[in-house]
Amino acid sequence: MDDLFDAILYDKDSIEGKEARSRLQIQQPLYQKLPEQIDAFLTRDVALAKPWFHRQVAQGGFLVARTDRSVLDKYVEIIQAANFSSKCGDDGGWGNLGYGCQMGAMHYQGVVAYYYDHIHTLDHAKSGAVELDSCAWNQIGHSVTYDTGLRPEYIGACRQAPIYGGTDDKNRPEWGGCHDCRIFPIEQTNTIHYTACAKP
Repeated sequence: MDDLFDAILYDKDSIEGKEARSRLQIQQPLYQKLPEQIDAFLTRDVALAKPWFHRQVAQGGFLVARTDRSVLDKYVEIIQAANFSSKCGDDGGWGNLGYGCQMGAMHYQGVVAYYYDHIHTLDHAKSGAVELDSCAWNQIGHSVTYDTGLRPEYIGACRQAPIYGGTDDKNRPEWGGCHDCRIFPIEQTNTIHYTACAKP
């Protein structure tokens, strides 16, 4: 956890900040760029994601965030406004931006992703959240590929959509889009999340 705290607390150009950032295990290292100021770390609920949905909710039980009362106030404002649609797809959920139709989408898991992906980036142009590797952090031993289902064109693709600039055709393990958490080395695992027996 020290690297996460240091990456938040120290400036990106400081010795401590550079060292901490160099050791971060991020979800899509080929595509994701670190913000100038890191305000939070989260993981996504990749196990329940659909590769054709452009938004995935946050995984419950893991959020490391910079202390900021204005963020809490914004959360309260969002929840009180209740701008949530139960509609599935890219135009449902929070803000009608696709943060819905997944487990926990109506509460914590949906609103955290919506806030850091959308609201926070509007208010803080040079800062934001970093999505950590869901095998190294908040590990639940799940398959991250879409192996069976109603959309055969996505078989073998990473469950998470390529939200950091990757393309659908390269959203596969062999292109670095994801890796299998079921065989991820335990010595590289930082935290484990004991969740429902349905996952994995």
